[in-house]
Amino acid sequence: MTRGGKREGAGRKKTLCEIERLNVGVRCQQLWRQEIEARLKVDVAVATECIAEEQAIARAIRPNARKEWLEVHGDRHSHDVASGLAAQQKLERNEEPNRILTIPLRNPKGKRDQIIAKVASEESVTRRITISKRFVDECWKEYRRYQKMAED
Repeated sequence: MTRGGKREGAGRKKTLCEIERLNVGVRCQQLWRQEIEARLKVDVAVATECIAEEQAIARAIRPNARKEWLEVHGDRHSHDVASGLAAQQKLERNEEPNRILTIPLRNPKGKRDQIIAKVASEESVTRRITISKRFVDECWKEYRRYQKMAED
């Protein structure tokens, strides 16, 4: 379907070309990923809070001195880590704690509209034309479609 008028070049001109629209979508996706990574950092910090002190102690040992340190302090360190994990996992006294923590990636709730608004304002300033939130949302969807086609 044409964009109005019968003659060549008639009708409303596109605001951005295809590459520029994809760049807008890429920017939205980058901000979305940053939000996910920030949320993951918080989740990891909460999950490892009970053993943070032990991790700091272990990190402070120079790599070439770790073998000797483990021979001297390894049993106490392992016990402290195990008791911290058991407390976090709310285990009974004789149960062994799970040492592998699974931290699921969760989508940042309520951030989509904020990301769209931020990108719309950035693009409006950068390009010196008004870019609406709806247009940014469509660019993001278009980028996701291209991304999905590339994965398939």
